[in-house]
Amino acid sequence: VEVAKGIGLDSRIGHKFLQAGVGFGGSCLLGSSEVLVQNKQGMVSSVRLEALFDLLKKQELKVLSFDRNKKNTSFNKIIRASKRAYKGEFVSVITKMNKAITTTSDHPFIVFEKNGLKVKLAQNLTISDRLVCFLGFPPSLKKHSINIIDHLSRSDFDYKKVKVRPLQKKLSDVGVEISKAFKAARRIDILRANCMNLEEFLKIEKSIANKIERKDLVLFTSKGSTTSCPAIINFDADFCRFLGYYVSEGNIHYENCLRGTRTRIQIHFNIRENEYFNDVKNILDGLNIKFRISEQPKNSTRTFVVSSRILAFLIDKLLNCGKDSYSADVPDEIFSLNDNLRKEFLKGVFRGDGHIAFPKNTNSVVYDFGSISYPLVQKMILLFHSLGIVPSYKRSRSEKSSDFAHFFRISTKKQIEQLRDFKDSFTQKKVDEQLKNCKDIKPCGFEKGNGQFCIVNIKAISKKTEERDVYSLEVDKINTFIADYGLIVHNCFPKDVAGLIHTALVNNYQPRI
Repeated sequence: VEVAKGIGLDSRIGHKFLQAGVGFGGSCLLGSSEVLVQNKQGMVSSVRLEALFDLLKKQELKVLSFDRNKKNTSFNKIIRASKRAYKGEFVSVITKMNKAITTTSDHPFIVFEKNGLKVKLAQNLTISDRLVCFLGFPPSLKKHSINIIDHLSRSDFDYKKVKVRPLQKKLSDVGVEISKAFKAARRIDILRANCMNLEEFLKIEKSIANKIERKDLVLFTSKGSTTSCPAIINFDADFCRFLGYYVSEGNIHYENCLRGTRTRIQIHFNIRENEYFNDVKNILDGLNIKFRISEQPKNSTRTFVVSSRILAFLIDKLLNCGKDSYSADVPDEIFSLNDNLRKEFLKGVFRGDGHIAFPKNTNSVVYDFGSISYPLVQKMILLFHSLGIVPSYKRSRSEKSSDFAHFFRISTKKQIEQLRDFKDSFTQKKVDEQLKNCKDIKPCGFEKGNGQFCIVNIKAISKKTEERDVYSLEVDKINTFIADYGLIVHNCFPKDVAGLIHTALVNNYQPRI
């Protein structure tokens, strides 16, 4: 007992562990906090802690972490996740770049000091302390593609209405196999139309695999001269940029009619944005996706209209890009790609809703972006961090607005130079001219460290007593993970969780750990 009391004197641990209930210790962040996790297939996704707690019951995951010795990022196995009800003090920290996080008062932070990275409890943080954020991703997937057929059969999409057609081949090339599988009348229909139902293709797929594969197919749902979508789409530079255009300037319109749901994907451009317009046109042509152009002279806009339930399913349901500006989001797949492809996605988004400013009486250049979608802005900030770029964040709401709009800003010469071609060629020339006379001054609000991290100054600290569920992760070996806005946080100090689990099981109680 005396030893236990002595341990309680350690400010990192505290005396409360003496009255610990099952699951005490290690639960220090809000459920709304997000982390980047990686599955066994190498796919990376941004997940809220409250959702991650349930995901870990189904699969083994790694979380983006930071090695304090090597000063680099890596994905490391999550050993344990904990969730519990908590009543006590919470500490909210905001940096000068408006990176914010809320934790329990005993949560350990990573702080930067002259002699290295140290650990400091939230309750002991001061305005003079400096926190750290990650910069750069570990090696990612070299190639990635999405097989739409696999997902159609596992979703609520009525895939029985889906038809397939080889794009540059003919089903007559596998006429023998079709004759064996189908009656004469149906065989004639298939060969004449050069298409079949998806269910029929799946029935004979193995027997024709050496002649016609999924990569040879397009998918569609309507009769006649319909719009089709490739069965397999590669995440190359063009497609990543296309997704960016959609996220910033696109929407999906669903209309119920007698024959079912009619779907239209729309991407809007100003009539002067010829480079972006032609870029999207070339991408859709390259994918063999039909479209029409709708012009609205009064609004000075041109709109791509694509009528495809399959493409809408891919964009909205599989990739979760959203169906309008309010639900716009970054597809998880983007986090799994290499630096160049992540940059192409960001390029497409920024060309839509981004703005480049040239402040008066200066030689500086500022890149601004705004959206009503908080998840979009927050994840874009993480993507920029993965490229070694540090944006600042702010939010605002006008008197007539029902919700906040969210913004980020990128400045300093070195960072702007990394964002080449994020706007049209005319604007890029203006940026180049401005940067010729721009001094490479020290950035305001952050400082790059000697490794894959940057240092941010604390702007404000507030404390509040509340009662709510809290969450935490325990990471193998590294003992850190990346949380909100790219901030690097430490695991909570362990308080004999294993012992509490054993005690609970002995007493026939299943702990939530």
